[in-house]
Amino acid sequence: MRSVLARLALVGLVGIALVGCGSSNGTSLQAGAVPNNGGGGPINTTNGIGAPPLGVVPSVLIDNGNAAAASSYVGFNTFAVDTQNTVQALQDPASPAVPLVPSSPGAPTASQATDTGDHFVLENGNNSTQLIARFSGAVPSLVYTFGAPGNTGTFNYSQIIAHFWFGQKASGSVTIGGIIKAGDVVTITLGGTNVNYTVVAADTTATIATALVAAINGSATVGPAGTVVATYAWVNPANSSQVQIAASAIGVAGNAITLAASVSAGSTETAVASGATLTGGVAAIQAGTFSSWAIELVGNGSAAGPGAPAATYDVRLACASTPTTVGISLNRFVCGPMPLYGAASSLAPTAGNPGAGTYNVPVNAVFPGAEGAFTPINPTMYVVLNYASATNPALQSNPYVDYIYAAQ
Repeated sequence: MRSVLARLALVGLVGIALVGCGSSNGTSLQAGAVPNNGGGGPINTTNGIGAPPLGVVPSVLIDNGNAAAASSYVGFNTFAVDTQNTVQALQDPASPAVPLVPSSPGAPTASQATDTGDHFVLENGNNSTQLIARFSGAVPSLVYTFGAPGNTGTFNYSQIIAHFWFGQKASGSVTIGGIIKAGDVVTITLGGTNVNYTVVAADTTATIATALVAAINGSATVGPAGTVVATYAWVNPANSSQVQIAASAIGVAGNAITLAASVSAGSTETAVASGATLTGGVAAIQAGTFSSWAIELVGNGSAAGPGAPAATYDVRLACASTPTTVGISLNRFVCGPMPLYGAASSLAPTAGNPGAGTYNVPVNAVFPGAEGAFTPINPTMYVVLNYASATNPALQSNPYVDYIYAAQ
């Protein structure tokens, strides 16, 4: 005979807690706790509802491209220097069923358009097949809870998504000013092709800039997939009246794209271009033959950074390139999947020769010997570049890291 709880569950009167590799008593876990010391995280549900549907939990921003001293990339096993580049990536074009990227110039609200550029990281070769740089900024907790009060589960985000490339894109800007007068026409000219906007009475210099951004990105000739010249634009987060423009492709070719700004005769508005061409395009340089890259997360329970090996986790997430839907040289990478909350470190030592008491430690682990449970509460993040052969210390690589975020 079924128990009373089992019979009630069949008619939906009692919620049942589903579990993954571990087990759970259906209550919330403290941050950093390991459920019953099991090997996996709980998958608790609300009454009558399964695990969180994809897209329910908002993405969490890890890095918005700000290379300030508190959030730059620094050398770990190699010399590295991080300088800020103003060119930003477009909004992530390939995140089906995942909420809007938490930071991008194409975001519909000002609070989401906080992408401040990207990190231009120069790294020296080191006679190794890996170059590792540490992100010195604060990484948020990559965990969340789901379920009704008294019946919640603790989960971690399943993947990390990053925009990443080599080389630098040429860029420029146009600043809008003056007095608004309906009927005036403001023009940005890229590669000899005009993009126009006719002012209306309700406009401000900021709305004119926003309209010109939309016109450039939506143009079949100068937009991201343009047939005349491929560029894209965004409003400067620090100056809402300034249109920032970048070549769609990296390299020195973008430096030849001409730029001009003008207004119609008798206009009271002004439009000032940063120069006669876009500037700053740099060809990609690499130390050795770049083959792949990864993100490595290290933490000690609820504290970032390594601690005692038995309590410290070290998890490396392989990053695979995914296609984009716009014609730009943007590399979108999906890193993961992340282990379940509470799972064992993926870089933990494995038994080698038990008779001799030795262990095999993974090659080039950031924290060799780590074997703790994966509880990503404010972890330390490393970017790992992998090469097919040893890198030459006389050469450098120049990876660009734009925004990085974790998705459900």
